[in-house]
Order: sequence, then structure tokens, then C-alpha cells
Amino acid sequence: MRLDLFLPFVKKSKSGVVRRWLSRVGPTWLSSPVRRAIQAICFVAFLVLFFYVCWPYTARPNATSEPWPSHYANDLARKEKISAEFFLVIDPLVSLSTSLASRAWVWSLTSAGIILLVCVFIPRGFCGYLCPLGTLIDLFDWAIGSRVKRFRVGDNGWWVHVKYYVLLATLVAAACGVLISGFVAAIPVLTRGLLFAISPWQTGFQRGWHLVPPVNAGHFVSLALFAAVLGLGLLKPRFWCRYVCPSGAVFSLGNLFRVTERKVENTCINCNKCVEICPFDAIKPDFLTRTTDCTLCQSCGGVCPTQAIKFVERWNLVQLKLPNDPPTGDGPLGRRGFLAAGIGLASGVLGGLGLAVVGKASGANLDDPNAWRPVRPPGSVPEEKTLADVHPLRRVFQGLSERRAAPVAFLAGTRRPVDSARRRRLGRLRIELQCLRPSLSDGSDPSLAFGRTKGLSHRARRSEFANLPAVCRPRGVSALRR
Repeated sequence: MRLDLFLPFVKKSKSGVVRRWLSRVGPTWLSSPVRRAIQAICFVAFLVLFFYVCWPYTARPNATSEPWPSHYANDLARKEKISAEFFLVIDPLVSLSTSLASRAWVWSLTSAGIILLVCVFIPRGFCGYLCPLGTLIDLFDWAIGSRVKRFRVGDNGWWVHVKYYVLLATLVAAACGVLISGFVAAIPVLTRGLLFAISPWQTGFQRGWHLVPPVNAGHFVSLALFAAVLGLGLLKPRFWCRYVCPSGAVFSLGNLFRVTERKVENTCINCNKCVEICPFDAIKPDFLTRTTDCTLCQSCGGVCPTQAIKFVERWNLVQLKLPNDPPTGDGPLGRRGFLAAGIGLASGVLGGLGLAVVGKASGANLDDPNAWRPVRPPGSVPEEKTLADVHPLRRVFQGLSERRAAPVAFLAGTRRPVDSARRRRLGRLRIELQCLRPSLSDGSDPSLAFGRTKGLSHRARRSEFANLPAVCRPRGVSALRR
């Protein structure tokens, strides 16, 4: 079983039209065109989902066929050919940490399991092919990072295993009930960065600057993290993906169960071209593979002059290059390495516990009536309290027009911060609440519908809202039930 997707292009003559065009685009396009094409498609798909599918103002009311304002939900259903949360749900760290923090099964764990199963056959395929943040980092490295050399660091250092310690801290904090994956996982980092850096400009120019929400400390923190992720490319190309990204660490651990692998045959001439082009620092000094870091991107195979690199099943041992030639200097884990690993693990555990303590200390103190109240979505308080406060709740949600629900950042507290993509789902709940407006046949105030359902059984409550549009009826009723 061979997965050498680069070979059809390598075997072309150097005077071929395709090779000349790809060489002008860039060396990685020439060496691994299939990967680059998939990256481009996924990146464009993410931008379309973010800036078009989740953009609510393409909706136009139709008074003759649908009651106001169900056209928002209908328009979203029309545009959402692919779920707007597609990239979020295939980020396994988001699902794992959410499940740990909530002590419950999360439906997106199924999607995370599927992508991890796919990565058994294409190790770290998410990082090398699908992740839109990685593609954006590649663009930053090409446009800026490649032109600034003064901050470059070496290949070996204390930072090479940081991603595992960040992953450990994230999972420890989640086990303690504090969700920080929205600030460090790959897809939430990109979503928050675009939401706070570009989305306000889209809203301001297309709909009016009065709809842009005010800026608070949480916005600056998210923007600083996003800038830091890109700025790390000044140290080394794809520094974030190589050494820091905790989502990548999950896939690196998944590589232990791989069934395919990069292999080097004995025809290798030690030209070092594969080491120079590898975007993930996955090639050792003897030109063999660091299996936990390899993404099967096949860039190295595309530049190999002797075609000594092959991507085959893990147990393939035919005509392989001898290890430690030239010597790598790697040896058994010594005392310093053991001590460094122990310090890193301890830092991850203590960091996660510290974040959990700080998050819980800054949470809502509901026992004190004068204490600060963080923003919470509908359904996060007992139903009696929600029904009693229905009038201010309705006014709050009707006032949130930017992206259907304005980003609240730290106004939601730090114990369980809601990431940007999840917050967009809350926008659908706002639509469903407003869909109750046309559900009354007697012409009374729609807000009274909430009061009339207080104390009713689930069946009676469902019949009260039986006239809801189909697109928002199930969730609108379930939102009240919660």
C-alpha cells in the first residue's frame, strides 16, 4: 500500500507546463501539490462558513410565505449546506475538554473520533491538510516570516515538547470544570482572531458602525493570543504547529497507533533537501522520521532527487536506510532529560490547577445579590428564574444584532468561557425565541406566551407553541424546557 501522491508530478520532465507553473507558485506547491490544493480548499471553505454562512444579514423577510422573523433561521438553513461548526467539531481537543468540563457526553466526540480514526491512516492529517489555522500560518510565514531572520532559533531547545504540557494543562483545567480550550485549541484560536480582528470591519462597512460591540479586556486578550500564534513564525516556520499547538499534540499521540508511515530507502544520498523543506520538523539528522510529528504532507518526497522516500504501511521493511547514519546524537533519556520531562509535566499539572483556581475564584457569586453577574445564555439558570425575567431577557436578545449575539469575551466570566463559534450557536437560540412572536393567534403580546407556559407540563407547553415555523420549533421548545 503506497500513498505517494507526489510521484505523478515528480516523474514529469522539468520542462513540463505543470511543473513550471507550480514552481512559480512556490516550492511546496511543486513538491506536494495535492496537499496544497486540499489546504487551499479547506481554508476557503472556512472563510465562506465564517463570513457568509454565519453572516445573518443576507436574510430578507417574505411577508407572504413566512412569519417575521423566521426568515433569519430559514436563511441560515438555506446557506448551511455544510455545518458552520464543521471545523470546530473535528478539533478533538475542543470535544475532549468540553466533555471533561461538563462531566457529560458531548455529541461532537463522535466527529472527533472519526477524524482521529482517519489519522490512523494519514497520521496528523488534520494538521497537514485540513487545519485552516495552519494554512493561515503558512501564508504569514511566506509573506512576513521568511523576510525576517533576526529572531530565528535552533532546532533543539526546551520548547520542542511544550505542546504536550499545554495539552496536559488544558485537560487538567477541564477536569476541574474550567474550559480554556477556547483560548488555545487551533480552531477556536482562529475563530476568535477573525471574529475580533476582521468581523467588526465587515459589520461596520456593510451594516453600520453602531452595530459593532464595545471592546473590553477579553477582546484584547484574544487578539494578543492570535497575534502571538502568528508571530511565533518569526522564530521558525510553523513554530506554533510544531511545538505549541495542543490540538496537534492530540494528533501526535494518535500517531502512536498509525498504520502508515514515512520510510527512507537505502538509495538516500544524504542531500538534506527533505530536512530543509519539512514544515513540521519531523525528520531526524539521519533523515529518518520522528513519527509523532510527521503529518504525511509528502513535501520531502517531492524534493528527493533519488525518490528514496516512500509512504507505505508501518510494517514495510523493504530496502530501508540504516538508522543513525549519519549519527544523530540521540541516546537514552539521561538525568537531565528525565528532570526536564518531570518539570514539564509538573508545570502542566500545576498550570492547569492554577487556571482552575483562578477561573473558579472569578466566577459568579450567586449568593451575594450585590456581586457582579457574568453574562449567561438562556437556560443557564433555573426555568422559574428564566420565565420570571422573560421581559428583560427578550429585550437583551433583540438588542444583540451583530452576528445574532455579540461577543462578550470576559463578560461571561472566566470559569467556563464560551468560545466564539459556540456563541454563534446562541444566535440561533435568539432567532428561535423571536420566532415565538408569530405563534400567538389571539394577537396578544408575544412575551406573554412565556408567562402562560409557566407551570405547564411539557406536552401542554409544546401545544402552546405548535404554530412555530418548522425550522425553529424543536429547538425553541427545548430551549424553554431547559
